Amino acid sequence: MAALRVFSLNCHGVNDGIIKYLEDASDMFDIILLQETWLSDKSSVQLEKIPSGLSVVHCSVLETILQSDCMQGRSFGGTAVMHKNNVWYWTVSCKC
Repeated sequence: MAALRVFSLNCHGVNDGIIKYLEDASDMFDIILLQETWLSDKSSVQLEKIPSGLSVVHCSVLETILQSDCMQGRSFGGTAVMHKNNVWYWTVSCKC
């Protein structure tokens, strides 16, 4: 049985540079954990651009803030788990 390779990254916002970095990392790791993505549910589709047979589960507090029309300051929050399709047979999403 091969070792499970896990990578964790505090993104401080997802941009083109982070996407490129994740594209490179996706070949080396089975599971990628992301923090501080600063993505809404709508903009989290950026993470699906990364190839290599990865599935993405994303959760963001931004949805609640955007719906309240009370956004102040910079974006914050957001986590994602990216995993190779051959790692997990099922996932369960829970509301953050």
